[in-house]
Amino acid sequence: LALACSRPLLLRRCGGESRCGGAMSTYSRPQVPAGSCGAISLRLAGRDLLKPISKMDQAFYFLQPVDVVALRIPDYPTIVREPMDLGTIEKKLDASSYATTEEFVADVKLVWYNARLYNPVGSVVHEAARALEKAFDDRLQALGRS
Repeated sequence: LALACSRPLLLRRCGGESRCGGAMSTYSRPQVPAGSCGAISLRLAGRDLLKPISKMDQAFYFLQPVDVVALRIPDYPTIVREPMDLGTIEKKLDASSYATTEEFVADVKLVWYNARLYNPVGSVVHEAARALEKAFDDRLQALGRS
């Protein structure tokens, strides 16, 4: 069985090297094609994907919304047009706000995308996002095979 929710389709991604020189002219939310998550239920997604990732040490940066005032990053909303964090995703799962597993996966991928977009390559947050994305994708792929 070859399942793995597809990698997000992005119109433009700068990887945060120079924070794209300011506001992005083409910001695109990560997309996960319909049906690409096969039979993975939202219940399994929360239990076997989100909870273990959220417990990883590097998840600390992504557990709640970015506080632009406390972090003194007033340009964040001009660069990251659709903020997302793991705590918000958990609340959406608990409230049954996702119609499909693909919507859930797209939101998780959005967390990593936003972190890599805003934070320069090599920064702690950028590298944490890369590591957690890999762990998430590996778990997602393994879950799809079971």
